[in-house]
Amino acid sequence: MASSPIFIGSFENQRLCLVAGHDIRPRLGWLAGTSGSRIHLISGASSDSGANSVTMYVGSALTLASAMGVGTFVDGGGGSDTITRTTGSFVDDGWKVGDRVLIQDATTLSNDVTGILTGVAATTLTFATSTIGAGEVMPSTCKLYRANILSVQEVAITAGTVTGTAAHDFLDPTDIPGLDASPDTYLILGPSEGLFFSAGTLLGAAERIDILVSGGDY
Repeated sequence: MASSPIFIGSFENQRLCLVAGHDIRPRLGWLAGTSGSRIHLISGASSDSGANSVTMYVGSALTLASAMGVGTFVDGGGGSDTITRTTGSFVDDGWKVGDRVLIQDATTLSNDVTGILTGVAATTLTFATSTIGAGEVMPSTCKLYRANILSVQEVAITAGTVTGTAAHDFLDPTDIPGLDASPDTYLILGPSEGLFFSAGTLLGAAERIDILVSGGDY
């Protein structure tokens, strides 16, 4: 047993299915509680006709659309794309040039993207052209996460979907150095952090990557 076991207040499974409609956009696979989470299992099964890489991100929501007044995605055409707000401040929220922004719950899926900030002002975030998919007002549920890539792993063809072919283990210390293993391997997420996944290449219409995340909130 671990020399200093940590109490987990709740335990659950959260499930994500990556399909063709998501393109290669990150999707939320686990949302930690307000005191953080400990993840014990991340398992992937694939019906893709070929091996496919999966990128795993960890992110914290710095800006909620509900606190932006009117939040707007602006497609700049051949110029820079932007996100604007009418109340509050992106500077005060903590955004910096070079941050990776990961967007979730936009009305149009093509706006649920990751983009690197090229400019930060109180009411405007600026990105390279073609980052924003469509000009639109944000719904109040939309969130802007500051995210980092945790790992990029290859999920083998038919992993976990054919007899004798093992599902993919995303919590392999070879792929994520420094994972705790006392007594079992686990990943720590901070308060309200999200764990996101995206396929490396577009899935076909009948293809999918199923991801199961098991863990508990502190």
